[in-house]
Amino acid sequence: MSRFILICLLFLAGCATATHVEKITFQTSAFGAPPANPRPSFDIVAMPGGKWTDNDLEFQWVSANFALSLVAKGYRLASAGEPVDVLISLEAFVEPPTYGSYQVNAPVFGQTGGGMSTSNAVVYTPKGPVYASGTTYTQPTFGVVGTRTRTVNTASYGYRVSAIAYDAAQVPAKGSTSNVLPRQLWKVTAACVAKQPIPIREGLARLAVLAASKAGVNGDGPLVTWKLSDFLSTITLPAELPPPAPAK
Repeated sequence: MSRFILICLLFLAGCATATHVEKITFQTSAFGAPPANPRPSFDIVAMPGGKWTDNDLEFQWVSANFALSLVAKGYRLASAGEPVDVLISLEAFVEPPTYGSYQVNAPVFGQTGGGMSTSNAVVYTPKGPVYASGTTYTQPTFGVVGTRTRTVNTASYGYRVSAIAYDAAQVPAKGSTSNVLPRQLWKVTAACVAKQPIPIREGLARLAVLAASKAGVNGDGPLVTWKLSDFLSTITLPAELPPPAPAK
């Protein structure tokens, strides 16, 4: 895989208020074991039949961040023409949004009693009726005077990055008709559900970083919910892909 110089333009889509915070829920899943070679060389290709090809800029951005996370774990990015120990097939998914709604009953507050009142009276005297009126004031009271129902519309957006690592020595050569499946070394997935759209490049790249951190690990990570702004700012993206190590 070629080197890429990656500039992360962090775009926060949507602001949070004190009463309404956009959140993202994400989880990792992995199985496999660390490779026998302590510093295995690797290359990354787009998953066959997926949405990407190796030449897509989106794939190059996401795979570069995945690669940097593997380098941090001790893997070594193969240089051109170098034999590869691990071949990684990478894919990302952006799920169609799902929509829903629910109703919220909110109390309506108002004055329930007290306040100012006027009374009128008629007194009959030998000289005729006498009309009188008066105003009285009592301490007003307040409370719930009714309810109001409103409909809240919701949307959920799903994103996922998956990678499968194969023993490169068993991967059939291009154009081969062999039906032998290469041995899987490990598989990782990082997925998230957000309540608002995430900038695709930034969101998928961060999921790639999370997925790569679990390479060679068994088990599911915890289900984590963060503020969207924390997800975008805490999971940092590498700025530059290091050059491939020279072949030995």
